[in-house]
Amino acid sequence: MGTTGEIGLSRRAFLGGIGAGAGLVLAGGTSGLPRWLGGRAYADLDNASCLARLDASLSPRQRALTVHPWDHPSRQITNTIAIFKGPHIGTLFDADQVALVRRLYETMLSEQGLSWFENTVTLEGKLEGCVLAIFGDQGPGELASAAARGRAQTMITGAHLMLRKGGAAASGYVFGGPIAYGQQIGNGEFRVRGNAFAVHGDALNRFYESLGPNERVASIVPSPPHELMIQPQGAEGEFEGIAVGTVSPAARERAIELLETVFAAYEPEARSDAVAAIEENGGIDSLHVAVYAGHGHYEDGGHYGDLSAAARELPYWQVWRIEGPGCVVHFKGDPHVHAYIDIVRDPARQNIGEVLTRTAAPLRPAAVRRMLTAALRHETEATLAYYPSEVPARVRAGDVTAGLVHTLDPFDERIVVARIHGAAMSADVRAQAEAQGVVVESGREYRVATVSYWAGREDVFGQPDRVDSWDRPMREALAAYLRGRDLGVFHVPAG
Repeated sequence: MGTTGEIGLSRRAFLGGIGAGAGLVLAGGTSGLPRWLGGRAYADLDNASCLARLDASLSPRQRALTVHPWDHPSRQITNTIAIFKGPHIGTLFDADQVALVRRLYETMLSEQGLSWFENTVTLEGKLEGCVLAIFGDQGPGELASAAARGRAQTMITGAHLMLRKGGAAASGYVFGGPIAYGQQIGNGEFRVRGNAFAVHGDALNRFYESLGPNERVASIVPSPPHELMIQPQGAEGEFEGIAVGTVSPAARERAIELLETVFAAYEPEARSDAVAAIEENGGIDSLHVAVYAGHGHYEDGGHYGDLSAAARELPYWQVWRIEGPGCVVHFKGDPHVHAYIDIVRDPARQNIGEVLTRTAAPLRPAAVRRMLTAALRHETEATLAYYPSEVPARVRAGDVTAGLVHTLDPFDERIVVARIHGAAMSADVRAQAEAQGVVVESGREYRVATVSYWAGREDVFGQPDRVDSWDRPMREALAAYLRGRDLGVFHVPAG
């Protein structure tokens, strides 16, 4: 599939009938534009014209709060919550500017995508409750021309929403960077009933149903990684699940339809870029599809993992992943939808911002965990440090940058030092202590460095006697720790 002679065919298979036919694999097809778009102010403006008009309207204060340097490390983060805490679109901009931002939003999606995202932007805070960020190093009046050169990007983030436009050529990312989408509808229900993005899960399950018995077994993985671990690994990566290149022709067609369904939300140029990037990294046959045993559901409330092998019938998989050298699509439909897409042309170019150090080999999740706890101990001089096993990012060989630090700490955590007796520690904290060379005594109190979120999770951390705030945020401490450091030690399981 990756050979030159087959590229045209594969693109046609991915994108066949682009535009009117973008919903060809969807049971319901397109449902028209969402009601909230109303008269579609500025509907005649393309993205560049809209950005130019918004650029010209920005006051110095609005510009200071909205426009960030091109290599700002936050541009590498992905999440289904706002990357910047504010100010919100509805409070920062006047009515005419809000209409321009709404038009920017429209240009990021296809008509099908606008329909799918309707509930996300109407029921979960409205577009006015989201945050607009523009990345570019240009002065006033220059953003649109910079965007045409691939050196400016608009990003809209909010509840279950993260979309981008621009910067694909300069960044090497499709969409300009990782994107995210989700929806609360159908929370806890079989197939997330009523959720607009259930059609993505339906397409995955059609692929699974098309597999033979042995192929189905190969696709099932015990548990998923952290949902934010979406950084493409490159050709040297480790990929779970069934390789598309090994399945039957019929199943391969279902895999193409699955990608086509996911990509149908976005405008044609972005869909074409996505296909081209996958082709440049080995084609669809290099992709793997995994489903997760803990998230196979039945309409009667049963779970795949609770049944004996003889009793297991065809479940509905609500968490799944597509991954290859330059592509990750992670779909979490349990209890509701959080989904992420990260596609790059060159995995070696994905990390942005200041280069802090380099690593000669990838750091897998266990190694990243050791690195994070080492940074916490170094910062606080605490005897122990704790970070849970589900780390939110991985590190591939090459440059380790400020942008990568932001993906390792996507929630902008604050460091704390908890005082906790050995008897009050969770089993995982005790296990981490042993990995760091400390034998925990039940009656003794320990200083454990962690971040505020985990210290507050009694089910994960335990019951500390007290929790003291630290002066430095995790991102700042981690960047300082990594600068110029040899990371080879973290490949060895030692404290």
